[in-house]
Amino acid sequence: PVDIEFSDNNGHFFLVGDTNTKSYSIQQNTPPTDGGFPKYSSSGSDSFPKGNGSSDNIEDVFIAEFDAGNNLLWSTFYGGNGADRFGPGANKIAVASNNKVAIVFSTSNFSTFPPPDTYGSFFQTGKGEHVVSVFVDRKLDWASAYGCFENNSIFPFQESGESVIYSSDGTLIAFGSTDCEPVPFLEYCGLPSSVLDYPVCPPYGLDLYFQGTVGSPLLQGGKDISIMGFTPSYLFKYGTYFGGNADEYVSCVANLSNGDFIFAGITESDIDFPLEFPASPDDMYKQETLYGSRDNFLAKLPIGGLTVTSVKENERSLS
Repeated sequence: PVDIEFSDNNGHFFLVGDTNTKSYSIQQNTPPTDGGFPKYSSSGSDSFPKGNGSSDNIEDVFIAEFDAGNNLLWSTFYGGNGADRFGPGANKIAVASNNKVAIVFSTSNFSTFPPPDTYGSFFQTGKGEHVVSVFVDRKLDWASAYGCFENNSIFPFQESGESVIYSSDGTLIAFGSTDCEPVPFLEYCGLPSSVLDYPVCPPYGLDLYFQGTVGSPLLQGGKDISIMGFTPSYLFKYGTYFGGNADEYVSCVANLSNGDFIFAGITESDIDFPLEFPASPDDMYKQETLYGSRDNFLAKLPIGGLTVTSVKENERSLS
């Protein structure tokens, strides 16, 4: 297991992790004694085979749900015919108030994943991907690659930085890493026409952080952090880079009670890192210099209040 998340609805908790076990136990809905993976399900819940039916000896992720009395209710393999696993760090799973459970991880072959019930308004495929998936009442509702890797050598899971969190208004925020240049202006807030373009979507009113300008978003250098936001109906509504002239990745995210969120991670940038400090108090901690080959960073972004006014054929409509 790599992460755990509790539901505020009913006290249930969810585990996600990696597994090399090849098959389910033949002992359904009971703790296995035959070396198989626990197979727990109920009517209507999804239960996927290892590697989505692949005969290859590949690595999958798993999802498990326990009730408030610590009874296992549901468990399943999840992945495709490739290497699927979580990078280090927290926030691999997020639970919303409407029984939605989102997970993020990285894969080497998204094309062989189980098809979701809802392809939604954003369904991206590319080279070596972060994957975001949403389950509703234990059924796969939506899944998509997100972001972009141009150079597959940055795919190693050690610094993939994928994280996920729900904001107070139900927006799903997915983090990752990218080394791709941005999509052309006419493709803002939609699916990229090229697998080598990073999808961007400036915030309406531009009162939220956007790296660069509306006409020229900036990949600063190396590997920047990818931040992408999706509506409850899986419409892409916010996307930007975050970073400086070298590599960055996110390690954890947290909600704040006012709707903002804080994320933390690692940076190697010594130029152009997006530094911002409040005007007061005078004695607040400020570090404006990279003191080693790698430093930690903290950042706070307001994410509430973003709304999509209209969408038309991959063109932004401002109103």
